[in-house]
Amino acid sequence: MTRILVPEGLLAEILSQARKPHALNEAGGLLLGLRKDNAVHVIRLTLPKPWDRATPVLFERSARGHRFAALRAWKASLGKVDWVGEWHTHPFGTANPSFTDQKSWRRLANHVKRPMAFIIAGRTDIFVGVQDPGSRDVRRLRSVEIDETYRLFG
Repeated sequence: MTRILVPEGLLAEILSQARKPHALNEAGGLLLGLRKDNAVHVIRLTLPKPWDRATPVLFERSARGHRFAALRAWKASLGKVDWVGEWHTHPFGTANPSFTDQKSWRRLANHVKRPMAFIIAGRTDIFVGVQDPGSRDVRRLRSVEIDETYRLFG
């Protein structure tokens, strides 16, 4: 079972994107981190870019900007930091993944042939899950351990 370790500061940043007082549209970006056996350690995220497409019920990440940030992180880490997932917000609803989210996640995990982490922030809750390649359903993870710096989901 894949576990995900996320710094509290990154979770706070994602939640702040969903809770902006005048947020009319979804926001999102990439999750960048390290993979080890059955664990993913998220260490960075990308923030929304001007080229992304966002509506109140949709976020489509543009490769432009996000890809460069991922490539820079990969090069700076000598190939250790990888694209490990994506995040987005549901500013007008719960953090439950939509049918569109789940379909996109299946396609993505099958394309990269590795488990991918996904985070959705709603106004009042957060969803953290893993999509395994070849699996139909995303696996919702629960917070299993928290300290002042990190939160572990499993």
